[in-house]
Amino acid sequence: MNKQRGIASIIYIIIIIALLAVGGIFAYQYFAIKNKPAVQTQQNQITNQSASSSSSSSSQSQQATAGWKTYTNSQYGFSIKYNLSLDAGTSPSNPGEWTLLIQTPIVGNLPTVPGSWYSITIKDGISSLNALKQAYPGGIEGDNKVTVTPITFAGYQALDMRFIAIPAYDHYVHAVGVVKDNKAYIISYWNDKETSQDEFNQMLFTFKFTK
Repeated sequence: MNKQRGIASIIYIIIIIALLAVGGIFAYQYFAIKNKPAVQTQQNQITNQSASSSSSSSSQSQQATAGWKTYTNSQYGFSIKYNLSLDAGTSPSNPGEWTLLIQTPIVGNLPTVPGSWYSITIKDGISSLNALKQAYPGGIEGDNKVTVTPITFAGYQALDMRFIAIPAYDHYVHAVGVVKDNKAYIISYWNDKETSQDEFNQMLFTFKFTK
């Protein structure tokens, strides 16, 4: 009799353990499912905030540049907006290059090159970002005053290049270079010192390929 009771007790204990285990599994699944929507909601909020921030920046740029002039080049297939107070005109370039200068209008005996200006240079025969790094300006590898960051620009892989000074110039330069159709498109901001670049950043937002 005592032996039977002992066996029954063991069976009861096993049943209780099994019930507790099953209950634990159901409890885990319940709380996991209950908390999942909250986690998903938080992730969606972060994604929506990021998209909203990007949309807000784009909207602000569009408002700031709404009344600007638009330069369009059908040969190289691009357009860009620039401030009404500036003039755009082609500039002498090296063989295999084409350069547009966007700067304060030159009047009378003012210097040919003002303290700050923008430029767009097209370089032929550039097929990769690495080739761009070697070609502009005169090879930037090994220059410890240069910061180069890979970015996406106008739908293409590009380089954000910032120079404290470069050979033959004593200027701060911020340039964005993108490679398309075996050509490098380089949009640059030149200044005699590093100052606010709000206008340049707004110009970058307006750059687009037209073909």
